[in-house]
Amino acid sequence: MTGQGGTICSMRSWARARPARGRSRRRGSVSLLMAVSFTAFLSLMAVIVDLGWIYLAEARISRATRAAAAAATIARRNGRSEEEAIQVAVAFAGANGVELQPIECVVDPLSNNNLLVRIALSRETPLFFSPIFGVHDMTLGSAIYAQALAGSVKLERDLPPTLESTGVIPIGIPHADMVPVLDGTATTSEDLSSLIFHDDQGFQVGQRYMLKGNPSLRPLLEAIVGSAGSNQGALDMPGGGNGAAEYSDALSYGYSGWIAAGDRVQTQPGTMLGPTRTGVTYRHDQDPGAEFGPELQTAKTWSARLVTVPIVRAAVPGLSDMGTGIPDLKNLPYQHSGRIDVDVIGFACFFLEPDPGPPSQGLVFGRFVSYVGPKPAGQEPG
Repeated sequence: MTGQGGTICSMRSWARARPARGRSRRRGSVSLLMAVSFTAFLSLMAVIVDLGWIYLAEARISRATRAAAAAATIARRNGRSEEEAIQVAVAFAGANGVELQPIECVVDPLSNNNLLVRIALSRETPLFFSPIFGVHDMTLGSAIYAQALAGSVKLERDLPPTLESTGVIPIGIPHADMVPVLDGTATTSEDLSSLIFHDDQGFQVGQRYMLKGNPSLRPLLEAIVGSAGSNQGALDMPGGGNGAAEYSDALSYGYSGWIAAGDRVQTQPGTMLGPTRTGVTYRHDQDPGAEFGPELQTAKTWSARLVTVPIVRAAVPGLSDMGTGIPDLKNLPYQHSGRIDVDVIGFACFFLEPDPGPPSQGLVFGRFVSYVGPKPAGQEPG
């Protein structure tokens, strides 16, 4: 019995020992699981930190690129040289935490638009924790096109397929020399034909031009369609309504829609005396002390007196430009209730000036600042 009892006691002791070893194994499994989980957690946190750093670095590069491109195109619109515009871009990029190399900024990349600026850059961005997994850095880049408009800047990641603008005023001018018309030396259709700019000609910076109540536009249209009625250069913008209130709002604040080179619009007949005075006075009162001329230029880039004006050409099939080879078109359907179809061929920035003439004429004057986009092609000499 004693021997048996001893055997029974030994078996009980062995039985008591088994659960202890099981608990030890469970504790080991829990420790291993915790170690694996902690490692996965640290790896996840490392990825999150690096992704956050990449996001911030990419945002900084994008912000610097956009600021530099906008500053460079504004500098070009204000008459700065290409080298000066690039220096401005470098300075603005540096102010936003990115060192921009001059070679990464290209002015007039297509060789047809001295206000278009392209900035493209890429940077190696070091990572914090990803080197543990063999990834030490990541290449981040940004590219942007910038185009200065009157009072604003258009930014595009891709090159705009067509020249277009928003915020234009509802006044169209021909791409022609208006001075001989103003001084009365050009009166016949042949005289007017000779005033159309050739490819090597264009508006002169600082020169004062009449934008509305334009004597050059009315005879040109009259020569083409037989009668220009009361058209004086005002435009009926697409979708904006053709009333005086819509015209006044567009002149005061800029046309809210987009209009592109190649679009066809109609003229807005009538003197539009009151709406014209309201719009021009509003813009003048926003910046009454500004000046822009050959000798003195104090207008800021955001001045309400800097306006984008569509350059137009009468939309007559078979004519490459207004005033050349004019046929008898008196009865053709290009004149609708006193309205005349014109094609937009480009844009120009002008600085609005007060009308020195009688207030009953509703004239609009401005000094030429720059072309907005490529200068429209001129007619062939001869």
